[in-house]
Amino acid sequence: MVRGRERESAQLHEVVAAARTGRVEVLVLAGEAGIGKTTLLDTAAHATEGMQVLRTTGMPTETQIGFVGLVDLLTPVLEHRTRLPASQRRAIERALALGRSSSWPAGDGRLTLRVATLALLAAAADEAATLVVVDDAQWVDQESLDTLAFAARRLAVDRIGFLFAVRMPAGAPPEAGPPVPGLAGFPVLRLAGLDYETSDALLTAAAPQLTERVVRDAVLATAAGNPLALQEIPRLLGPDALASAVLARPLPVGNTIRQTVGKTLAELGDRTRAALVVAAASQEPRWTDVSAALEELGLSLHDLEPADEAGLIHLGGEPGFRHPLVQAAIYHEAPAASRRKSHRALAAAAAGHQAAEMRAGHLAAAATGPDPAVAVALAEAGRVARDRGAWQTAMIVFRRAAQFTTDPELRTAHLLAAAQAALLAASPAALDLATAAAATRDPLARAHAHRILGTLWNAGGDARRAAQLFMADAARIDRLDGEFGVRLRLDATASALHCGDYELADSAARDAVERAEAIGGELLLAARISVGWVRFCRAEADPEEPFGVPLAEVTARIPDGPGVLPFAALALPWLEYYDQAREVLDRIQYDYDGNISPDQLSFSHTVHADLAFRTGRWAAGIATATESARLAGDLGHHNIQARALTLLAQFEAAMGRSADCERHVAEATEIAQSAGLLSVEIFGAAALGLLAVGARDHETAVAQFDFVRASLESSGVRHPGIICWAADLIEALHRTGAADAAEQLLAEYERRVARTRYRTGEIGVARCRIILGHADERLEPTIEKLGYGSPVPAPFEQARLLLAYGEHLRLSGRRAEARRPLRDAGMVFARLGATPWADRATAELRAAGGRGVPSVGSPVDQLSPQELQVARHVARGARNREVATALFLSPKTVEGHLSNIYRKLGIRSRAELVARMAGIDNGQTMR
Repeated sequence: MVRGRERESAQLHEVVAAARTGRVEVLVLAGEAGIGKTTLLDTAAHATEGMQVLRTTGMPTETQIGFVGLVDLLTPVLEHRTRLPASQRRAIERALALGRSSSWPAGDGRLTLRVATLALLAAAADEAATLVVVDDAQWVDQESLDTLAFAARRLAVDRIGFLFAVRMPAGAPPEAGPPVPGLAGFPVLRLAGLDYETSDALLTAAAPQLTERVVRDAVLATAAGNPLALQEIPRLLGPDALASAVLARPLPVGNTIRQTVGKTLAELGDRTRAALVVAAASQEPRWTDVSAALEELGLSLHDLEPADEAGLIHLGGEPGFRHPLVQAAIYHEAPAASRRKSHRALAAAAAGHQAAEMRAGHLAAAATGPDPAVAVALAEAGRVARDRGAWQTAMIVFRRAAQFTTDPELRTAHLLAAAQAALLAASPAALDLATAAAATRDPLARAHAHRILGTLWNAGGDARRAAQLFMADAARIDRLDGEFGVRLRLDATASALHCGDYELADSAARDAVERAEAIGGELLLAARISVGWVRFCRAEADPEEPFGVPLAEVTARIPDGPGVLPFAALALPWLEYYDQAREVLDRIQYDYDGNISPDQLSFSHTVHADLAFRTGRWAAGIATATESARLAGDLGHHNIQARALTLLAQFEAAMGRSADCERHVAEATEIAQSAGLLSVEIFGAAALGLLAVGARDHETAVAQFDFVRASLESSGVRHPGIICWAADLIEALHRTGAADAAEQLLAEYERRVARTRYRTGEIGVARCRIILGHADERLEPTIEKLGYGSPVPAPFEQARLLLAYGEHLRLSGRRAEARRPLRDAGMVFARLGATPWADRATAELRAAGGRGVPSVGSPVDQLSPQELQVARHVARGARNREVATALFLSPKTVEGHLSNIYRKLGIRSRAELVARMAGIDNGQTMR
């Protein structure tokens, strides 16, 4: 235990103890410089007997070197990478420069790297309980920190714990969170100053000569419980001057260190001071590089020995500076010429797997103005970082290359590379970099810069502006690069669809087809599908071939084809191509070789949840929607996260869970409004409308569905299968007395359903005709056919039709005939968990002289969404490691979930689980 930090030490030891027992805990230490974060981390690391400690420390000079933190932390356990799927192993090796891979894994390589890091840490924890320690996380490169945070969020029952330490800015209020966005959401332990008694004891140990109480109190008041300040202030001031100096003005810790270092440096020789500047200018310092750089300058490590004796640096054991602030102070106290000289020597000495980045950084630090040679070195370092997927690093290095180059064309190329890297890194600098690159006179380079700008405008809610820009550039560069011109038109189509401008989308798509005829291949196919997509949304497509090409050509290319092809999966449930949708989803969701990226999986989960709602597989749908929202949130894919939240809200609306529904819609709407995602707002309003219909709050239902209707109509979206709103609005209008409006909307709805051959819509039309009083003997055979034998599975809609029909029969005095449809509707509602609808069917059945609807319990209700996901995979025959690969979890986490599943279901084997799970994916109740 650290004196005065007993409570804090205990919290860190709880993380260590949890790791020993297979429970993952994460803790972030936050406090000002010198407050004792590293000491606490050291204490925790020393309490890990029998465990392995993986540790990295951020350095101010390393924030621009991609994955350097991961290299330090993962090197001791890289031998376990042979246990990873090939795509994950390739991602690790490429990012850490362990070997050149021909290509990144599927999708965004950064995301595959995050999953690979998770799997590697889990494999290491299989061998021995593991503690991951990240000190000075504010200086760890962003790529490494995001990767580690992803692993920390998704590991659950592995023998591993995570400790992060973050420096808080001076004067930060106690309630302020750590200034490191990647660590948001983790538990935070904010370190305050030591108490008076502990501070006094520490001061005695640091300066036993200070015996005067007034002097000691002055030092204690100035240090404010900061352990480093308590040690440095006595070094800075002699006993005679101490009291007056301290009382005159409190000294911030940084200034105290700087003055202490300056005083000590003045007492050292020239060779030692010069050697210290080289060490301070180096990256870690990396002592092999430091030694070589010292030789370049006619110096040696022996010249640092006086600094060791003075306490500035320690050369024994693991060499390093006494504190990062000491290193910073030495560097900034040195003359500029001395710093440049040191950087030139370090550039010449740079070696190792990150030599290109380090050499370029040192050359840039040594330069005094534009320098073509430095620009070339920086550009090469940028390419190396880009090839490894270190986008943040690539952005910074390419931007610096642009600053050092004197050639306008090269400057534009470097700015473009920096902007593209910034876009992939989700950096706000992308906008300024793309704008600067777009100032070129080269129309092709300008079009590439505009493409980045348009992508940013899409994300920021200005998709129409992006579409117009893409079309204008496409016309200008057709003769220079016809293929790129087609891609720009496809981008314009997607942007126009995003903002609901279907006239512009149609024009862009048709233009893309015309231009792609001479190119052929995937681009021509994508262009034709884009035309088909627009026509489908406008309810103008041929129902037999809605995409304008054979369906098999579309599904075979999901999720990796160009243009709108990856998103064609969205439309499969809307078109009632349920079997084809399942085939595509199975290919993605049950991939056990690591070939599907996390972004593809989270996107596919939203499609699966939509399909599950429509076909009555609600337990599985809720599980996948929950996992999609969680995974997309972990990855920063907030558009997918928002859609997943609206899908959860849709299930909750039908099940009468009003608080959860409203909360998820509010969360999705907040994301949607910040990103200009009107479609998400429409889906959210539809969920709230369904909730209101179930609660018989028809005025609210009309308000919500009116918004849905107006938004879709203004966008030109007319296919009734995209969002199921019309039948509910017709009912709500009728219930609020707007009979004429209900009749008019029903007539329009019938025309659209007939034109598109939307079979689920036929069920809604029949229900509305009953509610509006059009039920007669001619309708009854249709009701029987749709309610019990619909050509597509739509149990919720079928049950609502039977409920409306039963109510009609009861009110018509045909009570005995009413019981069958009411009982059958109630059974479906009960199985789905649609409580308000089941209650309504039960009340109607009792009013018709029936006994009520028997309750339908299911053990599936006991499983968490992630447990149900695991159970579905295991029931298909997947092994634990395969399940872990498919769900981006660790095998231990899968084992933990499986143990819970067995306990909750009262089973003991996989065979029993297969039997219990039979039917869950086809909408039946678990046996």
